[in-house]
Amino acid sequence: MSPTLGKRGGQAMDRERLRTVVALLSVLSLPILLLVAAPAVAQTPTPGKPKVDRLVMGLITPYLDYVRPWINGTADHNIQHDPMLEWLVEVDAETGQYKPWLADSWTLGPNGRFWRVKLHKGVQFHHGYGEFTAQDVVHTHALWCDPTYPGRKDPPVSGYRAGICQVQKIEVVSAHEITMHCKVVCLDMPFYYSSASNLMIFSKKQWDAEGEMGY
Repeated sequence: MSPTLGKRGGQAMDRERLRTVVALLSVLSLPILLLVAAPAVAQTPTPGKPKVDRLVMGLITPYLDYVRPWINGTADHNIQHDPMLEWLVEVDAETGQYKPWLADSWTLGPNGRFWRVKLHKGVQFHHGYGEFTAQDVVHTHALWCDPTYPGRKDPPVSGYRAGICQVQKIEVVSAHEITMHCKVVCLDMPFYYSSASNLMIFSKKQWDAEGEMGY
């Protein structure tokens, strides 16, 4: 055997022994590490003591703590209702222009004291209360404007009520068409029946079935 080959063979054997020793040490050290780490994992932190014996929560004013917007209706009610209810007219957030929503169109009469409104077809109320129709607009208007509306517990009090109730009567032309008759010239009807106001449309069938508490 040449000296060069013998030297290389010895180095190879030394490296093999070193790898064996390292592997053995790794196997032996693993249980030790697990034993050391186990108490730290199992240790449960000591719960802290409360600084007070009671929790005080700040809530909104009582008259806003329900969803009857014909009573003290404010922008808070719009926020509550927007995810689930709709208005006749939408106000574009970017342009401020009126856009169709539950009403497809609205046309002012020649004397400025009535509006012809065509309603959108096929809109369904939640919980199986059927399709939105002219009767729901009549019902919703009455919630704000009829002082003795049957089934309503409290009288309507809303900042927008004066403008909403410029419409004195709603005549049903068909299931999806109405005529709004006003006490005076009511050029701003689209505003008061839009998402800028707080007159969102409620289901007449739900009112008949569940009453005011259904809302």
